[in-house]
Amino acid sequence: MAPAAHTPWLLAGACDLSSPLLLRDYAVRTFGELAAATLPTEAAFYTGPSASLSHTEWQRALAEELLLAHILGATLPHIILKLFHHILPLDTCPLPLDELLGRRAAVTMIPLDGGTHAPSCAHLWLVEDPRAPRGTLPGWASLPAACEIRGSRFAIHTVCARPPTSPITGESHQLALWLLQRALAEDYSNAISALALKWIITGKNNDPFVGPVDLGNKLRLHVPRRWLLPKTNKRTRPIRTARAVLTNGADFAETLLSAWNIITGAGARFEGTMRWPRGVDTLHSFVSGAWQPVVASVLLTRPRSLVLWYSGSDWLPYARTLEDLLTTLLPNLSVTISHITSSNLVEAEHTLKEALPPSSNDNTVTLFNITQGNRLMGLATLGVALHNPNLWLIYRDLDAAPFHFTMIRYEHDNTPHTYLLDGTTAAQRSANILWDKLFTRITPRPMEPCSELLRSITTAPVRNSSPHP
Repeated sequence: MAPAAHTPWLLAGACDLSSPLLLRDYAVRTFGELAAATLPTEAAFYTGPSASLSHTEWQRALAEELLLAHILGATLPHIILKLFHHILPLDTCPLPLDELLGRRAAVTMIPLDGGTHAPSCAHLWLVEDPRAPRGTLPGWASLPAACEIRGSRFAIHTVCARPPTSPITGESHQLALWLLQRALAEDYSNAISALALKWIITGKNNDPFVGPVDLGNKLRLHVPRRWLLPKTNKRTRPIRTARAVLTNGADFAETLLSAWNIITGAGARFEGTMRWPRGVDTLHSFVSGAWQPVVASVLLTRPRSLVLWYSGSDWLPYARTLEDLLTTLLPNLSVTISHITSSNLVEAEHTLKEALPPSSNDNTVTLFNITQGNRLMGLATLGVALHNPNLWLIYRDLDAAPFHFTMIRYEHDNTPHTYLLDGTTAAQRSANILWDKLFTRITPRPMEPCSELLRSITTAPVRNSSPHP
């Protein structure tokens, strides 16, 4: 029988590895390659170890791959299991493969800082085991030996690329452990598969947040996986200089919930609260009868320029009155009034794309207030933001707390990242504004003259403005 379509370490790489230690390192770093291959058990059955390698290490590595294949739903022929049933796949577990196959289990990969040596990685396993001991896992300073999941006891075990001569310290395993526990608690097969095959994870569990970790030289580790890292580590030097992250890709989680959403591929991710951005060059906003969110967003942002989008002739007077109002409040503000269709999605998106080209500068931020307008106009803006990571969308819900907006960003992927945008601090720059007038739930009504609007929202003296003809 021909070997599997894939050529994992078992078939191709083993003969190039001159020692059991190299085999162990390579097999641990490429963990899951065999289990995810086509017909992995047939490939294993018709292939033997290289004569120059330790037969025991080859068996151990293969037994762990077979355990993973079983977890992922593969049917393992009895004739193959018989060859490996007595092998101990996990470093810290005394159970052979045939006893592990009947238990609920999940696994993922975590990186280990090598200090003055090269970094390595480990497989973090949770295996159902009513006899799992208490305390910490041998060889680890703070990793617990067991946990409870929905009334069942699970043992925690590891497989390391290079077994340490002293206990592994730190708490960066906590995020991976939390994700494994949730995947098993929900019996979520897609999450179990993704954790086992796709991700390498580091982070602390500062519930509800993902805590930062000391990355050391972890990111020098080359593994064919995507990294999941704490968002608080995003701007640290190791991440800015690590080729591994750039090569394999990385996601950054601020909260445990957003980490779970990243792993599962769930929809919008909530990334927590952030202050109102400063230094915004341009703010765009749709115009409709509810003028208060437009004014509030402009005063909180204080952009250099403002673009007011109106969709029909009935809204043009509103846009002009808002122009007078806002240039009176912010004399240095440059305002442009532009038209957009509210009935043709393709045309609306094309109009916005021409007005909002992506920037090559990641520090350039453009805000777009999508609170007004109809659904089609909002969909057009989302379509543009999907391909423009510099475009951040903001939305003001009528029932939200004062100064609170929702912000949506795509951040170089097709998943919306949402934030609670808090403008409390930004509001201090406009102390003369009667903010309660801008955040009171008011039924839209015909636009009042600019002078009347000014008197209703500010304590400062009102100068006469020149309304548009």
